[in-house]
Amino acid sequence: MDIALLIIRVIVGLAIARHGAEKLFGWFGGYGIAGTAGFFEQLGWRPGKLFVLGAIAGELGGGLLTVLGLGGPIGPALIVMVMLVAIFAVHISK
Repeated sequence: MDIALLIIRVIVGLAIARHGAEKLFGWFGGYGIAGTAGFFEQLGWRPGKLFVLGAIAGELGGGLLTVLGLGGPIGPALIVMVMLVAIFAVHISK
């Protein structure tokens, strides 16, 4: 059971950290900070850059904390907060 939880933690943490890397570095087909800030401003989140930095902290930081098993529930809590914002700001209308 411990091995299964470790595998799940690593997969989920890396998947979420990847989204943060898209926003921060433009890796994996992402748009970087400037491109994502423009998208956030289209959604009405101003200033876009500030909200992008929050999303990066939640996704990249939360994902890496989860993968490494550091900070106890802080990493998963950051992931949950970012995903709740994404659900209610973008996805719930679809």
